[in-house]
Amino acid sequence: MQNCHKIAKERLIQFKENQREKTKANPVKFKVNDLVLLRIEARHKLEPLWKGPYEVKMMKEPNAIIQEVGKRKHQEVHTNRLKPYFSSVSGNETKHEGT
Repeated sequence: MQNCHKIAKERLIQFKENQREKTKANPVKFKVNDLVLLRIEARHKLEPLWKGPYEVKMMKEPNAIIQEVGKRKHQEVHTNRLKPYFSSVSGNETKHEGT
């Protein structure tokens, strides 16, 4: 009986360590000229969660200065509100993937 408890305790400890390793975040490092999407904080339920694409103009860790593509206005935001932007190109038409 004690042997079963010992084995169960060891497995539980191993499981907790594995879970802790899985939850460690790998933060994305953005560079100047990267295209990113900006998470919208105050929005209505049916509005999109992400807006963009934006271009990273300058990094001031942990913030980034971004500019919406095709616009002139810059804004400074924390990097935890950004995610990399990837466009899917089919033929001559570019689709923006932001949601």
